[in-house]
Amino acid sequence: MKPHPSERWIALTLRAGAYGSFAILIIAMLLAVSGQTHLAEVTSRVGVLILMATPTLRIITAIFMYVSARDKKMAIVATGVLAIVIISSVVGLNLHG
Repeated sequence: MKPHPSERWIALTLRAGAYGSFAILIIAMLLAVSGQTHLAEVTSRVGVLILMATPTLRIITAIFMYVSARDKKMAIVATGVLAIVIISSVVGLNLHG
């Protein structure tokens, strides 16, 4: 069975997020070794942020996939999952800060 074309977008989203954050974290390590500690810290935060945002982007991609396939039930479920992720992130940030 051939996968749906939009599943390739989901896989690409996950791959780009994982590889991109990995590359940025390697750059941060190289900056730290070269003595650029402030720049290394900022770069590592960006790498971790991208890594953490990747699953959220996957959910958004799935929502678009379900809407384009006119699968209302799954689009609603995915939107609910996205709402839970966003609400928990906001609550977590408010509790931390």
